[in-house]
Amino acid sequence: EQDRDCETFPHGAGLAGTAACACPLTIMQLTIIRHGQSVWNDRRLIQGQQDPPLNGAGMEQAQQVADALAGSRIGSVHASDLLRARQTAQPIAERLGVLLVLRPEFREIAMGEWEGLTEEQARERDPALHAAWKRDSIANRPPGGESYLELFGRLRTALGELPGGDTDLVVVTHYTAGRALIAVALGAPVEAVRWFRLDNGSLSRLRRTRAGSWQLVALNDVSHLSPGGAPPPYD
Repeated sequence: EQDRDCETFPHGAGLAGTAACACPLTIMQLTIIRHGQSVWNDRRLIQGQQDPPLNGAGMEQAQQVADALAGSRIGSVHASDLLRARQTAQPIAERLGVLLVLRPEFREIAMGEWEGLTEEQARERDPALHAAWKRDSIANRPPGGESYLELFGRLRTALGELPGGDTDLVVVTHYTAGRALIAVALGAPVEAVRWFRLDNGSLSRLRRTRAGSWQLVALNDVSHLSPGGAPPPYD
């Protein structure tokens, strides 16, 4: 019953200074961060597991995330090993003075032969498959790409391998991988990946209770970022 009285942080609520949860039934909190804007985000290219760097706006977003988390009770930062995630995670780890652990399991979903293309180019290249993928991206995948079931599987493993105990953690990941990680933690179906939006540089937060369940207490918080246009809704 005490857990119901704990403060929660709805969509859009600021996260600075909220790392130490007063909930007596909460063991730890996991902050999920989508990397800052990359040069390919800006060009609206499908990134998948390609490795473009952050652009200037993305580097600024990474610093703003680090500023927002300063003083938080975070034990370590875990990040996709792709460059745009590493460049976002590094200033966070440095600001907090904690270990940065690179994990390939937190990479973005692989988009196969569509990586490096605009969506229009992917549609022109594979019109029938692209149309099927737009209708149902769960049942269909790009040529040479990864399925959502495969993505959920590796993220479920990665979540289970995070350090245990009561130490709060940060994961820096990607648009689709971040949404899938939230769904995996909540025990939601694969289709739940469509329920969430994660902007570049956004923070979302889950808390794990002593019963072992996860609760979503903040989603896609961008209150720490400078005002600006929304990023493309893919990674």
